[in-house]
Amino acid sequence: MCLSRSGMKDEGGILLNRLFPNSIDNTYEGSKFALWMLLPITLLTIYRGGIHVFLPDSGVQSIATIPLDSYSNEAAANIVAFVAQWGLLQLIMGVFFVFVFLRYRSLVSCAYVLLLIDYVGRNILGTIKPIAAAGTPPGIAMGNILIVLAAVGLALSLRRKKSNSIDTYSD
Repeated sequence: MCLSRSGMKDEGGILLNRLFPNSIDNTYEGSKFALWMLLPITLLTIYRGGIHVFLPDSGVQSIATIPLDSYSNEAAANIVAFVAQWGLLQLIMGVFFVFVFLRYRSLVSCAYVLLLIDYVGRNILGTIKPIAAAGTPPGIAMGNILIVLAAVGLALSLRRKKSNSIDTYSD
């Protein structure tokens, strides 16, 4: 526990240090459930990124039901290219989560913040700039589920077990 200059508990500073620790290592004090929940989310992130990068249509028409054949060849190619580039970002994020899970567990809370920013941002942008598709892309429903999972994971990763140790105070 930290005390601010006024003598009041500085819960905000503690929370910020849990989100963005001073030392990045394999120390993790949050819920084990939150840690292990990150693993399937990581695998899903890598899988989705791989689909966007490696499928010939980046999953645009074959999965997301966006009618590429209704566009000119050039326009369809541009859409596929943009989605493939987005898939690369998903792969990079997934690899980062692998590093967090295996070696840098002090960043688990930070990983959940990134997930929340990603999926909440997609929902907001999807509302502002909706995608025209023949059906509902599966990523939309999955994104809503991942928002809930990321919020729960973040909350659990920030929780610390009660200890019987003496609290230390610092300025």
